[in-house]
Parts: sequence; structure tokens; C-alpha cells
Amino acid sequence: GLQLLIGAPFLIVHPLSYLRKAFEFDRVFMYKWTVNWKFLPEDLFLSKSLSSLLLLMHIGGLVFFAIKWIRATKAQNNASIFLQKDSTSAKLNPEYIAYTMFVSNFIGITFARTLHYQFYSWYFHAVP
Repeated sequence: GLQLLIGAPFLIVHPLSYLRKAFEFDRVFMYKWTVNWKFLPEDLFLSKSLSSLLLLMHIGGLVFFAIKWIRATKAQNNASIFLQKDSTSAKLNPEYIAYTMFVSNFIGITFARTLHYQFYSWYFHAVP
């Protein structure tokens, strides 16, 4: 919500430019900085096909786990957390919330074309 509020002036005036630069799908990453995919040949790493495949797998992984998480939420609360009229009655287990956040980060790391080593060092502390 807050991100949409902050981005609203730009989205209203130049929505396509804003979204194009926000996601920059045509950006080419430097092979020398990849950590995840160093085992691939450089031409394959730089290919548009790999970029599209990783994006689709990232979205697919998030959708797969989102369905799983929504079902687990229904089991915890006897209703979907998104459909409850009284949000005070919707209680989620703190461990479940942490698990959801860690798995989401893991999916992002798994399908990222390139990451800085600093991110891995931060993520290291989230792994049990």
C-alpha cells in the first residue's frame, strides 16, 4: 500500500516508463558478478531465454507456495485470512510468519540471475 502511495505521482503521469524502469526486464547482468549461475557458460547466462525461464520459475515458485500458505492459513483460522471480516480474530503463529518470509527469500535467491555476496552473508543468518 505504501509503495503504491509513494509511486502514485509517477504511475499517474508516466505509468509505462515507471514500470519499465522499475523492473528493467531488458537489463543485461555481468557474468563475472553471478554467484548462482557461475557453472553455466557465459553465452547461456546472458541469453534472454534463461532470463525468461528464471522469471517464470520465480513467479511459479511464489504462486505454488502462496497457494500452500493460503491453505495453511485457512487451516489455522478456519477461514482465509483475506476474507475475515474481523481482522482481530485472525491470529497467525509467529513461527509460521517467519517461515513464510524465509521461504519467500529463498525462492528469490534461488531464481535470481545475480546477487551480491553481501546478500548471501545477510541470508546466511536466516538459515537454521
